[in-house]
Amino acid sequence: LCPHCGRRSAVFEGGETGQELASHFGVPLLGSIPFDPGAAAATDGGIPFMVKHPDSPVAIAFRETAAKIWEAMEGSQR
Repeated sequence: LCPHCGRRSAVFEGGETGQELASHFGVPLLGSIPFDPGAAAATDGGIPFMVKHPDSPVAIAFRETAAKIWEAMEGSQR
């Protein structure tokens, strides 16, 4: 995430490799977490990033991904 405008940009060439791999293996892509250097800084300071920045794009992506994982796990128990 750009610290100035908040725009997402690909860290690695291609940018959609997670989706490409999921498609290749025939599995759903459960999430994509944006890279934010602040996440490492918060953790290094002993404060979970999700607690310090609960409304950030990273926190939102983590919650959405966790929900998809939970749904997939519930579906596998049936």
